[in-house]
This record gives sequence, structure tokens and C-alpha cells, in this order.
Amino acid sequence: MNHPFDDFLTKRWHDQKRDRRIFRYGLVLVGIVVIMTFSAFAATMGHWRSVFQNQQAVSARWNDAQLRVQGYMQSERTLRKKLEEAKVISELLDVVPKSLLLSELTSVLPEEAFMNSIRVDTRTRTNDDGISIRFDKVHVAGDADDDATVSSFVESLMESAYFTNVSLQYCQQKKGGIARGFAISMEAHNEVKQTLAEVHP
Repeated sequence: MNHPFDDFLTKRWHDQKRDRRIFRYGLVLVGIVVIMTFSAFAATMGHWRSVFQNQQAVSARWNDAQLRVQGYMQSERTLRKKLEEAKVISELLDVVPKSLLLSELTSVLPEEAFMNSIRVDTRTRTNDDGISIRFDKVHVAGDADDDATVSSFVESLMESAYFTNVSLQYCQQKKGGIARGFAISMEAHNEVKQTLAEVHP
């Protein structure tokens, strides 16, 4: 039911009133849309900012990992080079110091015998596992009063913990005398270096 006084208002006034009401509703709706859009934009920007920060952190870690890997590879190359240099140097060194071998030989040499020459050759052979092993081959030549002295020397060398594969090459009477010339070959134990170093510091 219309108000009695409405009849005194023109239709134009009523239309303008309705238009103002619609305009206000439109402004409220636009405001809501703008606020929602801004909120969504802010949330999206926050998400992208977080993604960018994570990307930066991952990139920094990746660069650090690359630097570490390069450092490890450089260290490995340096270590390999040093090992190769050490291998070359070890091949130039005696398997067992000759001074220690001489000390052991003279300690078991009978008083009735003496050595004229000592030769130590470093050789290589392959064991049952196919691994190359370096060892010292020792050759001793000398004179003794009789065969019993030579036999005693050979037995002492065979009983020594420092030599193995002891072999008498020859024992014969020297020309113009009764002395016996002899030659003995043997191998030095590869483990004897440390033992000799402890016995003969």
C-alpha cells in the first residue's frame, strides 16, 4: 500500500530515488570486488615472494655444492698425483735398507769366514693373487777355512728370521791354498724392514 503523500511526488523523483539506491548498491559491490581482488593479489604476491626466496636459497645451495664438488675433485687429483709421486719414489728406494742387511749378514758370519762381495738386487714377482711384489735378492761371495764353516754360515742364514730361500751357489777350493771359496744367494723378507729397524735403531 502506497503512502498517501506519495501521490504528491512526481514519477521522476521516484525514478531518481531508485537510481540512487541502485548506484549505492553498485558502489558497495564494486568496493567488495576491489577489496577481494586486492586481497587475492596480495596473497599471490606473498606466495611468489616466498617462491622467489626459496629459489634464491636453492640456487645458493647449488652453487655451494658445485664449489664443494670442484674442491673435492681437485683434492682427489692432488692426492692421486702425490700417490703416484710416492710410488715412483718408493721404487727408487730399497725394499730393505742395505745397511740393515749387512748388519744381519755380519752378525751370523762365522769367525772362520769373511765376505768378499755383497750385491743386493731389487726384483719384482707376481704372487698367487696376481699382485706384483718387490723383494731384495741378496748375493754373497767370500772365503772360508773349510766346508764346515760354509755349511755353518748357510744354516745360520736359513735360521735367520730376515732371510728366506737361502741357496748355496758353490763351494770350492781356491787355487794355491786350502781356503774354500763360496757364493750364497737369498731373499730378504719384505716384512723385515720394520723388524730390523726395531732391532738396529
